[in-house]
Amino acid sequence: MSTGTGDLSARFQADAGSIADARRFVAGAIERSHPALSEAVTLAVSELATNAVRYGGTDYSVAVQEVPTGVRVAVSDRGGGRAAPKDPAPSDPRGRGLKIVGAIADAWGIEPARVPPGKTIWFEVRTPGPPARAPARWRSTGPPSPGPCPIGG
Repeated sequence: MSTGTGDLSARFQADAGSIADARRFVAGAIERSHPALSEAVTLAVSELATNAVRYGGTDYSVAVQEVPTGVRVAVSDRGGGRAAPKDPAPSDPRGRGLKIVGAIADAWGIEPARVPPGKTIWFEVRTPGPPARAPARWRSTGPPSPGPCPIGG
């Protein structure tokens, strides 16, 4: 991170209580350098940590890295199986995690472990830039001109 600590990572146990710990870890890692991203990044981490606990069933790690455009986070587990977005029915209580990550992230992906079993799911969230300038025809160039309004007048 820009605090001079470099990339940060931590390991968590495969239990439901660790999900909040993973959120706190990531929030603490980005609070100084990217506070505007905290809510989105912690929500995405929560989804991926939940998947690691529920479907991976193994301890997992969370890595946080500052990239030129914002923050990159990776959640890795040693569980078997393949992660893939699902299309749950509205009444299904599960199956939306990767779609939520995809909606939040500016980029994301799934990489199999170099030595199976396992996988890493990563995402990037960009730091918001300055607002785009309005096209020149919409910007004021001086005092309003006298006369009727050109729109509907």
